[in-house]
Amino acid sequence: MNSHDKSVKHVLLISGSDYSKQVYGGLISLRDEGIQVSLLSDGSFEPTPGVFEHHVKADLRHTAATLDRVRGLDLRFDAVVNKSSEWLTPLTALLAQHFGVLGVQPKVAFLCRSKLHMRQAFKEAGLPTPRFRLCHSFEEIQETVREFNTRCVAKPIGGNASYGTFQVQPSDNFDALGTYYLQAVDYLRKKAIDQDMFAFEREELRLLGIEDEVNMVDDYLVEEFLVGTQVSVDSLIQNGRPHVAGVAHQIRMKPPFFVQVEEYMPFQGDSETLRGIEEVNRRSLEALGVEVGTSHTEIILTEEGPRVLEVACRIGGDNIHDSVYQTTGVHLLKESIYVHLGIPRKLKMDVRAGVAMRYFIPEKKGILQRTCISPELYDLPYVTDLNFSATSGERVSLPPESYDFLGYIQVCGQDVADAREKLEHAVQYISFDIADVSE
Repeated sequence: MNSHDKSVKHVLLISGSDYSKQVYGGLISLRDEGIQVSLLSDGSFEPTPGVFEHHVKADLRHTAATLDRVRGLDLRFDAVVNKSSEWLTPLTALLAQHFGVLGVQPKVAFLCRSKLHMRQAFKEAGLPTPRFRLCHSFEEIQETVREFNTRCVAKPIGGNASYGTFQVQPSDNFDALGTYYLQAVDYLRKKAIDQDMFAFEREELRLLGIEDEVNMVDDYLVEEFLVGTQVSVDSLIQNGRPHVAGVAHQIRMKPPFFVQVEEYMPFQGDSETLRGIEEVNRRSLEALGVEVGTSHTEIILTEEGPRVLEVACRIGGDNIHDSVYQTTGVHLLKESIYVHLGIPRKLKMDVRAGVAMRYFIPEKKGILQRTCISPELYDLPYVTDLNFSATSGERVSLPPESYDFLGYIQVCGQDVADAREKLEHAVQYISFDIADVSE
């Protein structure tokens, strides 16, 4: 590959999955503006033709080898950007550092991956923080819950999407919860091997400037349960200042597990609550040192005020990017590329619509025979996103054996209430045939 014209801006986009039509639309508009975008992927998908200047394929699970692969190219990049792949945020930071371009520092990317180190940073910054403790075994989880003597949440320090997370109370049957823990860790270990969503090799930690011995799967963070409504905040950050692009109201399954089942954007809160959300979001990003790019912050609205759960230095996953686009017209990935190129942005975040989405969760354990979709669904103009991640013949299950969903659907309406009505209508056209399976 030959080095590009230095007068032309060249962006490296990193991804482990394909993009929606809205994302491709923004990338095509960048190309039309004269900004070249190349793709670094794991080769698991073929991107839309004509969008990317180059498509570099590598085994993204191996950070050091991927760094060597990109360094060996005769290419110079003016920005390195990741859309929403949590496990690729450290690699993104390391490549940005290599090319000397704007991006979060590698150690900051790690802070946004380890829930333990993140909590410690929040506490040191003076943010209201629940009691928490690192636990290396279920016995330590049990001891901590009894000592805290209150309802707690146990979560793997390297997890995302509530994988492996469960509620623990002093009055619980700890034998049953021990089984939850073992099944969750088994699930996470498979993820770590197959997809590298949680694991860090010693070499990777060294590259990130981390001296701690960290087991992102087996080590759990136990913290006091925060009671309240859960929201997520997606922001664009430039010069250390976050601009909130979207706030979503999340609905999660009933404890003991916390897998998300629905989401509505924009969150319907009063002005005081929204100001409190923005303030906690800003302080959380400052505590972690996130000064450029995009972020996805999870917040609980407690009776004492908003409390931060965690922050990711990326755009929210699944439907979030398109939710922001539908509700405000803001193309977050495109804006993130502008910000990483150092182009000043002044965003107008006027809400123009409402969206509602639902994850399809298996009703039982078994083998997915087929996904049944009535043709009428494709005639509904308000369905803006439809994604099925499970395939026929795949074994599906519920937590704690599996935390994967079958897919999701998103609809757009005049406002959130209208979108929720449309969602209830749309899901009637979808069903799943799951066959029982013997152990």
